[in-house]
Amino acid sequence: MQIKTADNLPSDSALKEKNSIEKRMTELSGKVRRLFDGHADGVIDDRNYEMLMRDIQAEQEALEQKLSALQSKISQQHTAEISVEQFRETVRECLNITELTPFILNKLISKIEISCLETIDGEKQKEVGVEWKIESIY
Repeated sequence: MQIKTADNLPSDSALKEKNSIEKRMTELSGKVRRLFDGHADGVIDDRNYEMLMRDIQAEQEALEQKLSALQSKISQQHTAEISVEQFRETVRECLNITELTPFILNKLISKIEISCLETIDGEKQKEVGVEWKIESIY
């Protein structure tokens, strides 16, 4: 298991990038309006209008895909933050325990798996796996 680091948590840079993309998309929408008006007024000929419109639409599509991926990443990071905070609260509740009770185990652990007894290098061993309720941070 690998614990997620601060690199995996939501960052200001992701939010800044999202805002930057949204700002650029607004600018492109304005350009489309001005381009359409220029074409309608006869200032821009058909060939240039189509070429510029294709370029703007290609950039809009690329930005929409990038924005969608970024929003998904931010959502996943937000979910991870919530899970970490819930785990911290659960641990805080369990800090001063004097005995390990079923209640505490149920708060922290979702599953414990114990393998069959094996003999390895002459020693009998069982593998034990613990699935924590906060799996999203591992």
